Amino acid sequence: MADHVEEIKSRIDLADLVREYLSLTNSGSNLKARCPFHQEKSASFMVSPAKQIWHCFGCSTGGDLFSFFMKIEGLEFGEALRILADRAGVVLERHDPRIQGEKNRLTALLDLASQYYHQALLRAPQAETARAYCAQRHLDGALIDTFRIGYALPEYEALNNFLLSRKFTMAEILAVGLAIKKDRGYGCYDRFRDRLIIPITNVHGSVIGFAGRVLTADDQGAKYINSPQTSLYDKGRTVFGLDRTKQEIRKRDAVILVEGYMDFFALYRAGDIHVAATSGTALTVDQIRLLKRFTQNFLFAFDADTAGGQATMRGIELALKEGCNVRVIQLPKDENGVPIYKDPDECVTHESAAWKSVVEQATSFVEYSFGRVITPVAQTDGFEKKKATRRLLEIIGLLPDRIEQDHWIRKLAATLSLSEAILWEELSKTKDRPGRIEASRQGVTPMVPTPHTSSDILMSLLLHRPQQFEQVSGRLEEVMLAGDHARSLYRMFSSFYTEHKNPDVVEDFFESTKKILPADRVQPYFFLAESSLGALSELDVPTVAKSLTEKIRQEYIKERLDLLRHRMNQAEKQNDTTALQEAMREFQIIQSL
Repeated sequence: MADHVEEIKSRIDLADLVREYLSLTNSGSNLKARCPFHQEKSASFMVSPAKQIWHCFGCSTGGDLFSFFMKIEGLEFGEALRILADRAGVVLERHDPRIQGEKNRLTALLDLASQYYHQALLRAPQAETARAYCAQRHLDGALIDTFRIGYALPEYEALNNFLLSRKFTMAEILAVGLAIKKDRGYGCYDRFRDRLIIPITNVHGSVIGFAGRVLTADDQGAKYINSPQTSLYDKGRTVFGLDRTKQEIRKRDAVILVEGYMDFFALYRAGDIHVAATSGTALTVDQIRLLKRFTQNFLFAFDADTAGGQATMRGIELALKEGCNVRVIQLPKDENGVPIYKDPDECVTHESAAWKSVVEQATSFVEYSFGRVITPVAQTDGFEKKKATRRLLEIIGLLPDRIEQDHWIRKLAATLSLSEAILWEELSKTKDRPGRIEASRQGVTPMVPTPHTSSDILMSLLLHRPQQFEQVSGRLEEVMLAGDHARSLYRMFSSFYTEHKNPDVVEDFFESTKKILPADRVQPYFFLAESSLGALSELDVPTVAKSLTEKIRQEYIKERLDLLRHRMNQAEKQNDTTALQEAMREFQIIQSL
């Protein structure tokens, strides 16, 4: 595996890959851009073509070719490896080419089917009702083309015959769920007939299945028919539209989650491009984890009916267990508290200003829960009050912040006329609260602080000019450096330099650090030297190294002397002669440095 990774990295230039997403400009021997992973006005995202690494000083993230591709595309390592191997022309030895060939054929079959459906919608005489339906639902030509919306002809074997004529087999057509075997006799018929067809794509944009919607209200069939579970299409792992909206979701650091395809299209058309839809299922953990690759801020905008409310609550709880920040968009209501519109599509279509308003006023999930759980009956009936209280305590228990918990405990006590002390006691009994999630389960990587001290700058300089270590080590000890990362690098320098006295060998120090220290410890120092010391001439380097060394020494000496003075004063006050003598001896040693 390591060989595959290195071969891929040798064939794909990091700067070329980054340019596909960002506009890079020169910055000395490096390249810079505005970071795609957080909002910033000035460029702090750096790429080193020489070292094939990147680092952002704004959000303290960095890495190599793979880490950038995984982060920008929201991929797991295995997915990134396969895609980049394909691009680099690297054959993954453990990969079965026969299976990959079969998968490629099925993917090509689905892509061809989506083109067939799309052309049928645009051109077929039988699609007149479908075209009228699109106009009625405000699905304009641009949106139809962007999402390749199509139409399934009413004939029983129209698609089957087309795909067979293109040299695909019936076994393959069945494998992707486009055909159904006849109950009696020999043969198969098309799964989708006389329906509007919506291609379902994976996060990379490949067609993996379809949704077929009825076109008339009097149709006796199901409103939607989705492709069945196949080797390519897993409903519980698919988020509709994410391939088109993932970059906007990342840019806005938020996703609006809707239930239906038409809700998705309505919001997309209205300019809310940070939207995604569940695909034929209630929201699953896998879908949440996929979305979390792009944002942890979820705005739920499900339908106004009872089922929509229940789905919202289930989705909220799952998202909270995964460590997400959750808000709920509540559709506009009349004076009696009844929703005016049944779903986001209807709201956006009839009153776009009202939609924008409810998005801006999205409430916290706890506020939403209070509104649903605390009914008039719960405020008066003892049994119902107990049920409502326990339900809300479960939800409050999901909150990781004690201050926020206190706010809602106070509100719950006031609303249901209960004692705060009793509520806190009941809350403490809640075991295994989903809100208490370790960072590792949330996929959170601790940030490495951006280096900026004199110690950091000196270590950065040594990364570029390791030959200066001999001069530095004569005046500097590890304990004098500020910060664990700087000290770690200093130990590496010391060990490496002791083993390799030849300056030419020391030039390889940067590569050696990557084998021992995490990349995110080393890379910020490499780029810091470029930004802080990039204008230095070779003649200036020894002088700057010496100046930084002396500054660090003096800072350390001053800090130690101040501390020892404090210790001596304390020892005098406490008449502790032994402690006083020890502090005085150390004071004299530090003064002599």
